[in-house]
Amino acid sequence: MKKVLFFVTALTVAISSIAPLASAAPITYSFADGNYDSSQLGTYGVPKEDNVDVNLDIKSKWSSALNYSDHSSERSALRATVSKSDSTKDFDAIAYLDMTGVAAEWDAYLGAAAEYAIKKGIATNEEEARNYAKKLVTLEGEYSIEITCQGTGSSAGSDLVGIENTKLQNQDTSGFEWVETTVDDYTFGAESFFEFASQSYQEDAANGERKYTLVMKVKDDVNEALDEYFTKINSADEDDTSYDFLTLSIPANTVGKAGTIYPIEGTFSGYVNIKIGGETYKVTFGSTGDDGVFTPQVTDNEYVTLSVSGGGGSPSSPTTPTEQPTVTEAPTATDEPSQTGEPSATDVPGTSETHTPAPVETPGTETGAHLNYDDHYAYIIGYPVEDGQTQDYREVRPQNNITRAEVATIFFRMLTDESRAEFWTKENPYSDVNINDWFNNAISTATNAGIVNGYDTGDFKPNAPITRAEFAAIAARFSSREYSGADMFSDISGHWAREDINRAADIGWITGYEDGTFRPDQYITRAEAMTLINRLLYRLVDNDGLHEDMVRWIDNNPGAWYYANVQEATNSHYYDRVAIGYYETWTSIREPRDWEALEKALSEVTDAGSEESVFDESLLDEDAPIVTEEPDADEAEATEEPSTTEEPDTTEAPEA
Repeated sequence: MKKVLFFVTALTVAISSIAPLASAAPITYSFADGNYDSSQLGTYGVPKEDNVDVNLDIKSKWSSALNYSDHSSERSALRATVSKSDSTKDFDAIAYLDMTGVAAEWDAYLGAAAEYAIKKGIATNEEEARNYAKKLVTLEGEYSIEITCQGTGSSAGSDLVGIENTKLQNQDTSGFEWVETTVDDYTFGAESFFEFASQSYQEDAANGERKYTLVMKVKDDVNEALDEYFTKINSADEDDTSYDFLTLSIPANTVGKAGTIYPIEGTFSGYVNIKIGGETYKVTFGSTGDDGVFTPQVTDNEYVTLSVSGGGGSPSSPTTPTEQPTVTEAPTATDEPSQTGEPSATDVPGTSETHTPAPVETPGTETGAHLNYDDHYAYIIGYPVEDGQTQDYREVRPQNNITRAEVATIFFRMLTDESRAEFWTKENPYSDVNINDWFNNAISTATNAGIVNGYDTGDFKPNAPITRAEFAAIAARFSSREYSGADMFSDISGHWAREDINRAADIGWITGYEDGTFRPDQYITRAEAMTLINRLLYRLVDNDGLHEDMVRWIDNNPGAWYYANVQEATNSHYYDRVAIGYYETWTSIREPRDWEALEKALSEVTDAGSEESVFDESLLDEDAPIVTEEPDADEAEATEEPSTTEEPDTTEAPEA
């Protein structure tokens, strides 16, 4: 990924050699910044040798996800849980190169040549001088990008260890892609200025290190294109970074055996020769450290790791519903990359008096159960993560699957206090939901309220991941709207949830894919579930509407498409908004509900159906202690929602 960014930088300046400089000492400071050694000036009054700082940013994502994010440390590594220690998973990488400094350097050298033209009488005005300079300047050279990662070492055995990319190993040019960007009808990308020269692959069997190298060279006659591109950058608003990046994508990398955090290091190095007339100037690309010392290369790291479900061993495979549940199941689906129509977190419009995402539908289920649209309590808590020393950083695991039990628990928590008390029960008809299970109270109450149901076989399958169709069915329960038009998606004809999918989509609670499909039987991730539930509850916020005192998560990056939705789901807060259906601005963080205490209190009143089933208002204690940690997986309580890979033990006998 780093490669992409590096290519762009070299392009601008035209690199003449791939070899790194022999000395790490600075040649000069940036000419564009006005700091240079005056004794080193050439004929045109510019430094014969100069340095330019470039910034490389590598991001990654699981190949099934939509948006990239940074995983630049071991703590923030891209993480996924697999069922066996030798399992593998594919991830994509992308690299961005900041071209701001390069654009300024280009302008400085071209400006010097233009000034020379005026002094010599070759040109009479600035436009003529600029055009003369573009013809006078010649760019030539190459640059290289190296990606290094841990591969299969001599002690690896037969299992894949580390990371590999078979296309790059086979020197297949389809193993990487230069991504073009269009801004204001202007399209640019690395291949506008450079052309592919070669690629190579090396493996050090002794330490298992793999190194992929891509080499690019400057195209002929690129001055006009470069000048147009850099002029766009230099004339853009200070906060406009649209033109500042060139991008390289490397998809389908495979990470292997679980238990190790694998670093991916990208390195860009090289220098470009700029010839003005018969005189050669050399510009080196790299990075200036805090000590002011320039290093003729730029590096960035990205980290990726797998862990084994349940801390070891292989859990049973998730059960995909094959029969129509009388379902009202909630959203989720294991690999839906923001196909619910979610804009990226940075592209969502801010609080507005005109933006209403969907008609407001809040009548409740046919049984009379109502969701709490007013109080924005956190309904997902998260997980403390041990690193062998501390538990002071936390995960929310947005890319994990979410189960039917977890979704039932979320809807149980999101009921109004009156509905929760009215339908409260610890009894249910399911053969696989016992009274000591952590999810018993939530599933029992949600079933009694008409929110969820089980299967014709008499079970609920609480630990099975939930599908998009099941979520649509749950969402549709909370709307009285009828829909009689044509199917809104091409793949739902004959599906048991067809009517519910059409109704929920008509309201705007769910959306499909760009190809016109809905993929009803695909599983949903935790991030997607939070996004869909927030939409159902009209809990709408963007990055700008969040509060600085909120709880943050090491695996929820601000650049991720789901960032604001995960924060909304995991932070209890007060807020302002114009009306329901509009984006909100958080005014302060509030103490979260103590779900454990609430369930214990509800257990003291009779089950639903009795006149005594009245919720005690005193239980709504705003001063309740803040819940900061998810309970251990072996605690049979429904107050916290465990990850799908850490379900509590449900084998104990139920109470008599």
